[in-house]
Amino acid sequence: MPPSQLPIRLAAALGIFLAVWEICARVDEAWTDGAPFFGAYDQSVLTTTDEFGIAGRPNASFAKWRMNRLGFRGEDLRENRERILCIGSSETFGLYEPEGMEFPKQLERELNRRSGSERYQVVNAGLPGQSLSSFDRRAAAVIRQVRPSVAVLYPSLAIYIDPPPENFVPSTQPQTPKFRPRIAGKISSLLSEHIPEFVQTGARRIAIELQTRNRVVLKRIPESNVLRFHRDLSRLLDTLAGHQVQALLVTHATRFGASAAPGDEAMLIAWRTLYPMLDEGGFLDMENRLNDVIRSEAANRNLVLVDAARLLHGADNFVEFVHFTPRGAGALANAIAGGLLVLHPFQGSHRAASCAPFWGWSIGYPNPLLTPWANIFRPPGLAQHHFGCGSAGWIAQCRGLFAQPNTSINRGASPLDCGRRLAGMSQLSRGIRADQGFCPTDLLALRDHA
Repeated sequence: MPPSQLPIRLAAALGIFLAVWEICARVDEAWTDGAPFFGAYDQSVLTTTDEFGIAGRPNASFAKWRMNRLGFRGEDLRENRERILCIGSSETFGLYEPEGMEFPKQLERELNRRSGSERYQVVNAGLPGQSLSSFDRRAAAVIRQVRPSVAVLYPSLAIYIDPPPENFVPSTQPQTPKFRPRIAGKISSLLSEHIPEFVQTGARRIAIELQTRNRVVLKRIPESNVLRFHRDLSRLLDTLAGHQVQALLVTHATRFGASAAPGDEAMLIAWRTLYPMLDEGGFLDMENRLNDVIRSEAANRNLVLVDAARLLHGADNFVEFVHFTPRGAGALANAIAGGLLVLHPFQGSHRAASCAPFWGWSIGYPNPLLTPWANIFRPPGLAQHHFGCGSAGWIAQCRGLFAQPNTSINRGASPLDCGRRLAGMSQLSRGIRADQGFCPTDLLALRDHA
């Protein structure tokens, strides 16, 4: 064989190999997932655009994702359920968790477990890339369809690194390529699994440098972007209030917490590949500033806040920088379930017993796995006071609240006595911070008896 023909033969062999792999991938997806043999079959089939912007495609499916007939991820609406609406982006929609382990679905199971019945349905209105302003444009229509009693807002903050125009609505359907290789995602997954992390980080640095050449790199997002986020959040909260839907706000959590550790550089660079015009140091600054806006709105509007940003971080809870592992999604779902108890405490015997597994206290004995979440709720200004509940009666473990430190009030004091001592505290059921620790069903019960 002449040497000049060797490259041609190798290229032909590679082409045949890739073509056969592509055909096999399509046959496999058609057989296992019911995917069309021709046309696109990736996450883009789950969404579309309409007069409001991005929308879920009704009855679409791809891999583990299933959209209902209204275009929301999950089951169709069920009758005779109290509905809770989760609003957000890809973190809410769920990317890496197995099917049924995204936080809205885990929230539904947790609420029903605590109530002791199939009382609740949580509707997942999150969509990848959905901003607050995008959802606000369709909020009235969604509320009419879903009729929720509560809306949980978990906004994705990185959208505000380079937010779309304030009144932006796509005027035409995005052009979908006629051919998309199905094996592209499989090749990418194989490479990311087998190429050493330092090699991937080096490649990402080169890609970022090429994209930012001769362009200004921001050290932090402009204050105008923070104000834009504030306007979008405020408008959506006004819309919800105008439709008599109670809002529960959740700050945005990341793998890093409030600041990055020395070993976090590679993950920050991976995050920056999505937004190369912002320096790595600007990401957590952005998170902190926009989360402060969420906290401020919760305080000013007297809303319940779940401060996930201060509580949830680490590799156990996040696959990469912002998307959850099943454990992280479950932790967030449990925290939100506690916040919803402030808005809608359970009635009867379930109210006293429902907290113990989550709050980490049962008759004063700490659960080592759940104790960190025992400090989720605390009335404003009452640092170090802990309220827990258990099946043997009301327990309040307090330091400095009552006459003697570390007083344990179980059966010896009535709810009325405790309620009288607590009656002067303001904002018992609203404006309660989720990084401050008490069991809301206890405190609400004490308030009701006072």
